[in-house]
Amino acid sequence: MKKLLFLSIVASLILNVVAAKVSVTAYVFDGDSGEPLPGIGLSATFENRPTSESSRLHDLTFRRVSGDGGVCKFVGKTNTGRVFLRTKSEGFYETKLHTQFTNYVASLGRPVPDHMDVTVRVWKVGQRIPLVVREVGRGVDSYDLDEDLFAKGNDVLRLDCMLGDYLPPVGTGVVADVEFRRKVEEKMNGDLRLKYHGEMTTTFLGDGNGLVEVVPNPGSRLKIRSGIDADFEREHVSWIKEDLLSTKYVYLQYATTNSLNRSRCYCFRIRTIKDDSGAVTNAYYGKIYGDIYFAHAYDETREENAQKIYIARPSLLYYINPTPMDKNLEFDCRHNLCPGQRGSYSFDN
Repeated sequence: MKKLLFLSIVASLILNVVAAKVSVTAYVFDGDSGEPLPGIGLSATFENRPTSESSRLHDLTFRRVSGDGGVCKFVGKTNTGRVFLRTKSEGFYETKLHTQFTNYVASLGRPVPDHMDVTVRVWKVGQRIPLVVREVGRGVDSYDLDEDLFAKGNDVLRLDCMLGDYLPPVGTGVVADVEFRRKVEEKMNGDLRLKYHGEMTTTFLGDGNGLVEVVPNPGSRLKIRSGIDADFEREHVSWIKEDLLSTKYVYLQYATTNSLNRSRCYCFRIRTIKDDSGAVTNAYYGKIYGDIYFAHAYDETREENAQKIYIARPSLLYYINPTPMDKNLEFDCRHNLCPGQRGSYSFDN
């Protein structure tokens, strides 16, 4: 017993001191022009996780300013191999990057190599403008769902993006810009447990309207600065994998057909009007931060006509410029033009 205790203490001491010395060189560039940027404030946090209650290990943060050529060098110790970079400079959007010394664990606390070069891109603050910003079901995961919006619309919901509200009978919207259509299938499994498959199709209504996935600015709070004209896709499918229902509340895993990715972003266009030659003469441009989810739960405690009730709703965050043909999507978070929405939040600011 004493031997085991001794070995445990020795192992704890070893783990507490295994923090490898590593170095990171950051090269800071202007995200728009690609030119090196000196004078940008940059911090690097070397992660250290306590390995016991008595551990004195803690994260180490160093602050520097990029020099000639946008170069910024850091040296520190980490026992996880993770280093977090963050910019903070007046007139620029914040950029956050997470770096990992991939061979850290395999080499038992001695990363090989022990140096990393990282490219950091920052974007200047441009012309921020008021936008219509709407959270549809965001911040509401399956555990919090208490109302099935689809049931009111007979498995179809139509959203007025400008007003930020669904059309009747669910809300008071006027123009149907986007349609969410739900499809749920049930079948009994071999052991007599219910099995489900749920799917939601999002359709941008009207000729010339739709969305297209775009690559966001890496690590930047300003993920998308402006709208685009593209070969838009009319439909986007969010689906729920098949699973078994066996508990009081079963919260379904949701994902898109290309797998759920919360960092995925889109540009879209609505209310498009074209002339006889096919040229766009009027349209509204917007962006979506994060995937389009199908937040969905199955409630076995509520019954209606002896049938189980699905609780579901769409979930997305979108921005729209209310000025026709203006593609600027740089949001001034002090001025949200969406009725009933607060203007103090934004991933852009």
